Amino acid sequence: MMVGILLCMSMLVRFNVPSVDTTPECRPVAAWSSVYATYGPSYDAASKKTYFTRDVDGVPGLYATGDRSSSLQACPVRSGERSAALGYVTFAPNGDAFGVAYSMRSRQTFATIVRLHRSADTIVVGEPVTSLVGDFYTSCPTISPDGQLMIFATDRPGSIGTTDLWQVERQLDGSFGQPVHCGSAVNSPYAETTPRLISSDTLMFSSNGFGGQGGMDVYISVFRNGMWQEPLPVEILNTPDDDTDAMRMPDGMFLVCRNSVQQRNRCDVWTCDPTP
Repeated sequence: MMVGILLCMSMLVRFNVPSVDTTPECRPVAAWSSVYATYGPSYDAASKKTYFTRDVDGVPGLYATGDRSSSLQACPVRSGERSAALGYVTFAPNGDAFGVAYSMRSRQTFATIVRLHRSADTIVVGEPVTSLVGDFYTSCPTISPDGQLMIFATDRPGSIGTTDLWQVERQLDGSFGQPVHCGSAVNSPYAETTPRLISSDTLMFSSNGFGGQGGMDVYISVFRNGMWQEPLPVEILNTPDDDTDAMRMPDGMFLVCRNSVQQRNRCDVWTCDPTP
């Protein structure tokens, strides 16, 4: 617990910068730029690759790269014998992997969180996380480094905003328990999305419900005394545009996805160095 709190405090001190666009330590990653929206970064320690979701003609697909100077390469994704759309993957150090696929429910198709398996260089879509299945949107999973906690964004009943952050804990049999609302400290009457667990007790996420510089801004919260605490803005990552999908890379650099009117609502990936 104390490790997460100290990390949070250290990040906030270093990130107390007024504008990301006027500081040389934050810049778009040219090799990853595309005419298509690119978002949802996730680092996989097993392959030492960073994975992204890229929407091509409205269909989400999985792309990956081994470094910031190389372009993103499409990853084969299969469900049964067919190729499949997949996005927002997350990896745990123990090899567990999850992502977002689409399944037909009683009246329409909904985004839902599924287990992922590897077969050579192909990602195979597995079974849905049973306790999360329903007639509602469920997306943007993040798994804690110890693999015991998953947080995600959803509009399921019990939410107080457009989308809220909820969590599930792993059970002794390896399954995940029933979802629990993350609380009003990190959920507003508006939208919370793209959570990222830096540790089991340190969470970054984006919201347009806590003021900020405009649009979606990135916030950080720690888990203390049995609940997530009031979030604070990560100023170096925030601009008047939408700033989402923030994550911390193993080398200490941060990635954030930026979406602006000037970019015709196309998400681009930026990299930010907190120790210029």
